[in-house]
Amino acid sequence: MKKILGLLVAFVLLFSGCGGSDRPEIEEYHWVMDCVQSQDANGQIIAYGNGTDSAADSAQQMTLTCQAEDGELTLSDQTNQKTYTGTYQLMETNSQSSLYQVTINDEEGMAVAAMTTYPDADPKPTLILSAGDYAIHFFGE
Repeated sequence: MKKILGLLVAFVLLFSGCGGSDRPEIEEYHWVMDCVQSQDANGQIIAYGNGTDSAADSAQQMTLTCQAEDGELTLSDQTNQKTYTGTYQLMETNSQSSLYQVTINDEEGMAVAAMTTYPDADPKPTLILSAGDYAIHFFGE
């Protein structure tokens, strides 16, 4: 679990901007997958979302969304017509991020919501969900 938490903190530090943006909450957005990374294969991208290019030849394009409401998570894989359900609980917050404990199909993990700032774009709400062998990166709409 420490490895997963360390990975989430590293992602937040790498991708969070230092602007005055408000901290996003998991319930505030409809989350659309940007990519899925394997936690066992040195972070290799194994799936990528619409509008995203993948450097990995073996990665597959897919459409995956996440919706959170009243402690319940729903991940909808439109590519494979599958739905995954789970729960989330807020663990802690700071001025830039919110950390959640999540359980999806009996697999425990963590999720962090923060604003991501790229040099050539406005800040975007980002959710990184880590459970089992995967870390899933979402952008908020």
